Amino acid sequence: MHLLAQRSSLVRDFFNQSAFLRGKLTGKYKVNTGYSATDCDDCESGKFLYTSGNDAETDCLTCPVYSGNNPAASTAESECTCDLRYHGPDGGPCTICVAGRYKDVTGSITCTNCVAGKYSSVLGATHAGTCIACEAGKHLQTPGNDDASDCVSTHIHMHAHTHINCIQLACACVCMHIFVYTYTYVYMNMYLYVRIYVFSNIFFE
Repeated sequence: MHLLAQRSSLVRDFFNQSAFLRGKLTGKYKVNTGYSATDCDDCESGKFLYTSGNDAETDCLTCPVYSGNNPAASTAESECTCDLRYHGPDGGPCTICVAGRYKDVTGSITCTNCVAGKYSSVLGATHAGTCIACEAGKHLQTPGNDDASDCVSTHIHMHAHTHINCIQLACACVCMHIFVYTYTYVYMNMYLYVRIYVFSNIFFE
């Protein structure tokens, strides 16, 4: 009788320990009964499990689309972070970066704009190298542009003329050529004017 009671106690302890393991470990599942927590298998990266007492791999839940960067044995959806080229909060939803922007790391950070002077037509870019500089003679003042047509031309116009100016002195009339150069600089639809005077060829009349 004593031996039978001892065996019953061992069986009861076995099932109690198995229930403890099943009830305490989240992010893992356990196919077979046993005493050791090492017998539990991790839900793989890209999946999570926030409940305990699971006994099959199919119990693991899949992270939201484009957010499979969580570690194995994750216990919450918030551990799923957005992939490269996608942005959004931890746990999703994750949205692709629009043209003119890029994202080169995983996580919840926002997409980065191409800097002023560059543009990118690539949807879902993953590095700054996709941003292309405007061609010579054109510029972009704002960041985050998505097409070459956003680059605007930089114009410099020059107009030159000359005239003779004479100064009457008591003994003579002193004259000189005056060259006038006018530069017009067009930038972002703003006109800047620069006028340069050059004096030369002084002579007497």
